[in-house]
Amino acid sequence: MEVDESSTDPICPLCSKPIPSGSVVVFERGRLFHVRCRSRELELTAMQNLERAERLRSEAAVTVDDVVGRRASHAPRGVGTCPLCGNVATITDWRPTHLDWVVVEGCPCGDYFVSAALFEHRLPRLSEAERHTLASRVRWFRAKGAEAWCTTPDGSMDGPLDIRERRGA
Repeated sequence: MEVDESSTDPICPLCSKPIPSGSVVVFERGRLFHVRCRSRELELTAMQNLERAERLRSEAAVTVDDVVGRRASHAPRGVGTCPLCGNVATITDWRPTHLDWVVVEGCPCGDYFVSAALFEHRLPRLSEAERHTLASRVRWFRAKGAEAWCTTPDGSMDGPLDIRERRGA
């Protein structure tokens, strides 16, 4: 608390004016403030925090838009039908820039990866029983927290279809 030499009244550290005896004050961290001065300072700080938060939110939105735009340009996505359960799903084709795999997400199967060739040629021709078996295996892998990759043991188009925890033949 500072004291003006010509007065015994303490000085508000925010406005540098005396605080007359009997004034309503804020006592904080060992210092006295005019209520009005401290209120203005808190309002200013709050506005600056809001402006900063808005700027950060705006920057984050731009960053998210960039990532989504890059992702969309590298991996074509679209709404389609899951070839196993037949429900609506998001289909993401990683060819040709990434890998020769398709990702099926958002269906009751629980999300899985499938070789692009199998996705296009084998899965559409499966019987209802084969689809049900594979969908059950995908759900089992996903329930235990593992990835689900639909492939054949030797990576060919003709081998038996299987669901595995890892990519590859």
